[in-house]
Amino acid sequence: MEKILVPFNGLSTDDNTIHFATYIADLTRSTLTGMFPSEAPLVREFTPLESEFSQYSKLMETDDLPQSINDEQQLDENIYFFKEVCRKRGIRTELIRIKKESAAEIIEESRFADLVILDRQSLLEEDAPTALPLKAAREIFHASECPVMVSPPHFSEINEIVFAYDGSQSAVFAIKQFTYLFPELSETRSILLQVNKPHEQGIKREGQIKEWLKKHYSQIGSQLLHGTVQEELAACLHGKQHAVVVMGAYGRGNMSSFLHESSAASVLRSTNLPLFVSHR
Repeated sequence: MEKILVPFNGLSTDDNTIHFATYIADLTRSTLTGMFPSEAPLVREFTPLESEFSQYSKLMETDDLPQSINDEQQLDENIYFFKEVCRKRGIRTELIRIKKESAAEIIEESRFADLVILDRQSLLEEDAPTALPLKAAREIFHASECPVMVSPPHFSEINEIVFAYDGSQSAVFAIKQFTYLFPELSETRSILLQVNKPHEQGIKREGQIKEWLKKHYSQIGSQLLHGTVQEELAACLHGKQHAVVVMGAYGRGNMSSFLHESSAASVLRSTNLPLFVSHR
């Protein structure tokens, strides 16, 4: 993996998302590209990590500034904070200034990236202080042209991978995408998890999927549950720590499903785990 996108709302930063993003970038030796809103057209800044606060920000107190200048100062400081965290962890950074709240520009940029990391609050809460606008975040989640990873509210490390599997093309595609992007996790304990209806037996194409996984992971287990996917998946994941959940997308553009029948939404609402979703 080479390029990870992390969009921010500009006026506030989520420390947990930055911490998670820097962990992923450090793990994969990738460049972390911060995307911040601007009133100007799209601008790319490949600036050194040693950048300082602008002199303008240093000379004036926030309370004395008009709101527009106030916001610009806050944006400068948040960019500086992002770059400082990356510098201290030895992570390469890039900056892209985009039109305010522009999901379209983020989606277009994802075409040339390996991964997008989204703040969890952006997908679940309207007007959360550190989040992107709800509509924009969900549009990015559904239409991203590379896999999406949703940050957890608290994070330390990944020591378990849960592959949410149902035998479908999208599930296998997500497993492959995650595996190719994270070869560094090949020694990590991994579980193939399938939820069947009460009358269904066995893991679908079990021999084939396990044979493929064993070529890439040293510790592979499996778990078969019966019941409703959302309920069983949430119950199984509840209480897990230091795990990442991998699942296939349930279709581009179907934004209304996120709040209702989506397994991804169920995972986000019922656990504190990072979620990796790949669109087919």
